[in-house]
Order: sequence, then structure tokens, then C-alpha cells
Amino acid sequence: MDKCPFVLLILSSFWVVGCEPEPPKPTLNTVTGEWVVTAAQRNERKTQLLNGTYFAFSPNGSMRSNLPLYESLTEWSSPFVFSNDSTLQFGNPPLNFTVKNWTDTTLNLEFTARGLPFYLHLSRANGPIGVQDTLE
Repeated sequence: MDKCPFVLLILSSFWVVGCEPEPPKPTLNTVTGEWVVTAAQRNERKTQLLNGTYFAFSPNGSMRSNLPLYESLTEWSSPFVFSNDSTLQFGNPPLNFTVKNWTDTTLNLEFTARGLPFYLHLSRANGPIGVQDTLE
């Protein structure tokens, strides 16, 4: 009988932990805009390689970026889609970018390119970025 309150306490703590709300998932409308890489990791080590990298997502499902995926391009564009509410898919061939965390002002993406894992921390841009073409 003396163990009964202790068991109830443990069970109630599991219930409270299990009731935490899920973090909000990004959507086309919430990710629309311009984002700049403010920190990056390549193979779990900080890298300066991606300083100045940007992503610009338009409301019609297209995006442009200067992410150095394609050696011959300084800026490229692609349609993008969300799948499973946490994966952005874009590029040609398509790459999957897992959204690890998102707020109105930050976006954290994880992806693998050329066999190396990358982690990007992006912040919403305060001004114009990249080539000044209008996203349609």
C-alpha cells in the first residue's frame, strides 16, 4: 500500500509529458518569403561554407536559392512541396530537406548532399536578397 502513491505519481508524470502540444508545422503560407543562412554544420561540424546562402519561397510553390548544389549555377530555382508536414522537397533531382524546427523568424533544415549531412539555421531576411528578380 505504501507504494501506491509513488506509482500513481510516476504514471501521472508520463501522462503530463505525453500531453505536450506538438510544435507548429510550417506551411506554404508561413514559409513564404526570404530566408538567409545564419549558421551551418557540415558533417556535424560548423562551417562557413554556406555563409550568404539564401532561400526565397513564393506563395505559388516556387523557390530560388544560391545553395551550391549545382556547380554551374550561382542561383537556381525550383518548384517545392511539403510532404509529411515536415519535409521540404526541391531541386533537380529532388532533395529532401527535413524541417527540424520552425518559428515565424527562424527555420532549421537538415539534408544530405553528396553523402554528407548538413544542418542549416536560417533567419527571415530583413531586406532584399540575391538577384533582384520578382518571384511570380
